Amino acid sequence: MRISTWFFLLFTLSLTMAVSVPGLFKIESPLGAPIAGMKLTVPAYPNSTGNITDEKGRATLFLPANQDFVVRITKPPHYQDLWIFGKTEAASFNYTTFMGTRAEAKVLALLDRSIYDASRGYIVAGMDVLRDPAAGLAPSNLVAAVGATAVVDGLNGSAPFIFEGLSPFPVRSSTLTSKSSSFVTYPNVIPGVGKASTQPPPGAHCAVSPAYRSETWTQQIQVYPDSVSVISFVCINSTMNV
Repeated sequence: MRISTWFFLLFTLSLTMAVSVPGLFKIESPLGAPIAGMKLTVPAYPNSTGNITDEKGRATLFLPANQDFVVRITKPPHYQDLWIFGKTEAASFNYTTFMGTRAEAKVLALLDRSIYDASRGYIVAGMDVLRDPAAGLAPSNLVAAVGATAVVDGLNGSAPFIFEGLSPFPVRSSTLTSKSSSFVTYPNVIPGVGKASTQPPPGAHCAVSPAYRSETWTQQIQVYPDSVSVISFVCINSTMNV
């Protein structure tokens, strides 16, 4: 093979590896208020300066296309670290998630009849269904995937719970109901590496967000002390055209 051909192949490979997509992240409080001043970084790129959420709780990051990603979000001293685990597609995306203060996490522990343990972490697994495939991942287009069950393997902690209706008290379950929010919480998880997936509702499949058009059903996650690790899944009815 001629040298010119090698250079062409290397150049093409470098372009492929350099392709990135913009992700618009929005961080809100449990009541839906935007949180400004949260710093978003990508641990895989330690030299990157990242970005900071504005008054609307939004910040944009450029991430490699069609790859797993990890985003770290910090705002000391009142917030735990927030880690988002996901997979990109080749298109831009929106990603909205929620974060309470450390004080709110301690209140949640009391409501769960437990004690907040800073040496452990939390996992939050979101599972949503698209109202309209054409509208994509807009928050208003996502509703709880009733009947979906969160599955976490390789990590140990207290039993998972959901919230139903307006009650502030957790209900021990890993399956979403018609009265529940769209997420399952795993409290007091021992730090380590594991995998998260879902058992989808009948007639649907669930893929790792924001790459909901893919067939990636399982995502590696890591839990850190005094932190929250978030993984989201989008469930698509087999009859939907996405």
